[in-house]
Amino acid sequence: MLGPSEAFPSAIAVPARPHAARRAATVPAGGLVYGGLYLAGLGTGEVRAIDIRTGRSYWRYDRPGSVAESWTLDRVAGRLVMAWSKKGSNQVEMIDVRAGRIVWRQRSVAKLIKSPLDPVGLFVDPVTKVSAVVGPWWTVGLDGDTGRVRWKRRWTSDCKPFNFGSHGVTFDGKAPAYAYAQAMVGVFVVEEACGSDVGEVVGFDARTGADRWKISVAEAARGMPSPPDVASDSDFTALGGLSDLDGRLLALGLRLTGADVALIDPTSGRVVARWYTAGGYLNTPGKWSELTYGTGMQVGLCTTGGKQVLCADDPKKGKRLWRRPMPRGLEPHAPAVIDRGRVYLLTARHDNSDWQLIVTDLRTGKSLAHIPLPKPAGYRPPPNPPILPDDVPRWADGIIRTVTNGVIVTGDSESRSGTVDLLIQQ
Repeated sequence: MLGPSEAFPSAIAVPARPHAARRAATVPAGGLVYGGLYLAGLGTGEVRAIDIRTGRSYWRYDRPGSVAESWTLDRVAGRLVMAWSKKGSNQVEMIDVRAGRIVWRQRSVAKLIKSPLDPVGLFVDPVTKVSAVVGPWWTVGLDGDTGRVRWKRRWTSDCKPFNFGSHGVTFDGKAPAYAYAQAMVGVFVVEEACGSDVGEVVGFDARTGADRWKISVAEAARGMPSPPDVASDSDFTALGGLSDLDGRLLALGLRLTGADVALIDPTSGRVVARWYTAGGYLNTPGKWSELTYGTGMQVGLCTTGGKQVLCADDPKKGKRLWRRPMPRGLEPHAPAVIDRGRVYLLTARHDNSDWQLIVTDLRTGKSLAHIPLPKPAGYRPPPNPPILPDDVPRWADGIIRTVTNGVIVTGDSESRSGTVDLLIQQ
């Protein structure tokens, strides 16, 4: 570990203004923004904390022969939890980001970290500070202060975590839109795959690893209208994933669009409310219909009179709050992102010109800014002839991934070998 080399850089936080956003830096994809730093290095043997303003390394951590397989960030404590893979010495480490030092390392979970083909998911509960290492056969709870093993949970060949690895890697310190595990209020929540079906959602105690509750996806969807092609309860796969609604409630998506949700109390597993959109959200291949959650609201694209509009709902009350039409000639190119009371939506014209970031007030739907953007790093236009619908997301790499602390991240962030642009509103 080399560094820190200077004072910890302050966060970049500016209000949305209707002016251009300048490119502060082009950095490796798959990183995290924390304060004035960009943490890069997932999938490599070198992790760097880069000062966004200067581009210099605040600290650098080299592990020759190892690969950083997965990580997550405890933003409250400012600590990065990382899983490293190296033959014979696989381990999990916690790094204090501000101090640039290793807090602890845990080698006893080596059996969970075998190769990039057998990854792990990492989650930190904000209440207990316990880190969960979710692997294909075991989930292990690690003490946040010491790294010691507090509990172990054995999964069976019949039922084990669903997509724990690929969706366990978080981009902005929060679970992504299609997460299949969450850590909140002292509970780890995991979707469980039994055979080929996603059958249950399981909540277990972060301190002890003991089961708290289980609920089947069919039970969570009870009373909701079923589409004609649903032949059995097993077809109610939770493709919308798990999302943290407001730090107290969990949104379980029940359809392909994720628009139909059951709100679950993570401490008890009780269904608090159900929200059915009656097909109001887009479900067209190539259109960005994924939903985003924040401060108790659900934001996504929906249809009104055959046109795309940005919609915000209160799923707890089952109430639509506001609708915002797309600017003339502009189409969405990414799911909406919520940051500090604002909704950010990346748009462009049909010919992939004139990239603009539309900024909207989360509570009222009021338009705050249209920010012209440079073409995102790593952008590749769609091929000609058009590709199959299932492959549409493959070419749409030039997209906004997150907005954190006022820093806009755009670019080819789906690829570990790609780059992203860090943009700062002027």
